[in-house]
Amino acid sequence: EALSGKMAAEEEFPPVIELNVGGTHHTTSLRTLRKYEDSMLAAMFSGRHNLTKDKEGRYFVDRNGTYFGYILDFLRSEDLPPAEFSPELYKEARYFGLDALCNLLREVPPLFGEHTGRQEFIARLPNYQENVEKLVQTARESAIAARESKVVACVYKADTNLDADNLHTCRYQSCASFGPWNATPGINDLLDSITVDLKDRRYNVEYARKGECGIQLGELSWQSCPKHFYEFTFKWW
Repeated sequence: EALSGKMAAEEEFPPVIELNVGGTHHTTSLRTLRKYEDSMLAAMFSGRHNLTKDKEGRYFVDRNGTYFGYILDFLRSEDLPPAEFSPELYKEARYFGLDALCNLLREVPPLFGEHTGRQEFIARLPNYQENVEKLVQTARESAIAARESKVVACVYKADTNLDADNLHTCRYQSCASFGPWNATPGINDLLDSITVDLKDRRYNVEYARKGECGIQLGELSWQSCPKHFYEFTFKWW
């Protein structure tokens, strides 16, 4: 009976909840927090978990309080934030398990372009993430006592039949090779995408065209290898 009474006590919350989210104070209703039964917020305030309180008795949530007000606005009336806050709010919505909010945010620019455009494009590129990582690792290896690192990527949209007897420059002058792909975006779009991902990781980076392979594709072919070289410059200080 004592255990049963303890569990019942744990399930009791006041109808109005005072929150401390990363140092920012919010007030809302228990009903609002429990609106989506499958969300983390509903689970937190279900009574099944022991919640931490601050010295003023507010329930403490260790997240960025800047965007939590927009979370509450959505829970109250399904209001969406200004478009410029969508990427950060999307991360918070995923953390709190608010699938309904995530789905709506994915339909709003700039997330619509990111998920429907860029991420779908990346999915059609063989080993994209692995090659981005090769650029990073190669740059970091040459960063010792240097102000910047330069690494070369080979880029080609169309596939080629390389003649095994030809010593193609593209075989040995780059640390990563991007392509081929079957999608509308071109080489510059790919390079911009790589730059976006690197800058998201806080790298100060820019790229410039370095040249192309140009080796003839076979003795009887008038075509030359279309693979291009681009140099990425990582600036460390």
